Amino acid sequence: MTRNRCIQSFSSWCEVVMVGRAVVCGLTTKGEYGVKTVMEMLKDELEFTMALSGCPTLNDVTTNHIRT
Repeated sequence: MTRNRCIQSFSSWCEVVMVGRAVVCGLTTKGEYGVKTVMEMLKDELEFTMALSGCPTLNDVTTNHIRT
């Protein structure tokens, strides 16, 4: 799941985002370290996108921030 998909999900009032495929890829390549790395990358990308959108928290993300 990309950061844009995460933002789209949270703007639609989702509380959970599935990141299974990325985590499985990290697990198969580097084990526990790979999973941690993937999760940190997704978190960093989400925070970056939120900063670009002017949203300090996930509660500030709305459908107005999404362009389809």
